[in-house]
Amino acid sequence: MSVMPAASASAIASALGAPTAAIVPMPARAALSTSSAPARPLTHSTPSPTGPAAPGAAAARRSAEAYACADLLLQATPFAPMPAFPHRRAVGLLARSPSSSGARARASLGLAPEERSCLVAFQPASAPSLALPPARAGRRFLVPSGWAGHRERGDVVRLPADLPFADAIAAADVVLGKPGYGLIGDLEVAGARFLYAPRPGFPENAVLEAHLSARAGTRAIAPARLASGDWEAELEALESAPRPAAMEAGGCLRAARAILDLLAVDRRGESA
Repeated sequence: MSVMPAASASAIASALGAPTAAIVPMPARAALSTSSAPARPLTHSTPSPTGPAAPGAAAARRSAEAYACADLLLQATPFAPMPAFPHRRAVGLLARSPSSSGARARASLGLAPEERSCLVAFQPASAPSLALPPARAGRRFLVPSGWAGHRERGDVVRLPADLPFADAIAAADVVLGKPGYGLIGDLEVAGARFLYAPRPGFPENAVLEAHLSARAGTRAIAPARLASGDWEAELEALESAPRPAAMEAGGCLRAARAILDLLAVDRRGESA
């Protein structure tokens, strides 16, 4: 194998950005195998073993055969077991970093230091299915800029459209949302408390909930409770709970270095 010119792992890590699932599907793998380009499918996160368009045991078998051709699976925390991949490497958390401190982000939103804030980390389309608890002195709800509901409430703050999501998390005392790989990474790095509605129809909900069940400052709540507005007790309990310890998120850099090593890129001279 020839050695490629020097490249920066930090530049590749920046390009990776927030965690997304990526896999070379079977047709692409077949095309690669017949071309002159090196066939090196890379994947990270935890792709579904079958995919929505190909249910059944036969599809699962074909997917497993394709996965077995991969040179490397990069597993970002949390991840499901993927034994079909013969070569796996855990890289830890992938997460975005806020552009400013939590105190500065809160100040930019007009929040007083003593005020508590709950970030509603749902898409604006979810507004009709979410009712907020009754207003309470000293608490503000942070909602996306396109949020249609609760315009009559003075305790609702609409986030600027250009505010980085990681900054919104940094400004919040509690984050309300649904489990997702990207959101979990951002929460872990921020050390944010999390009140979440499980996603029973999501194939990997069990993987995400298993991770969250061992996490401090985290509670589940039924979607019906959110729809009724009857979740003051859960929110108050989390507001009073200690914040989880912030975790290190070097997954992007570790993943970038693994990719460079796989491609035999010369990394001499790169800073540690």
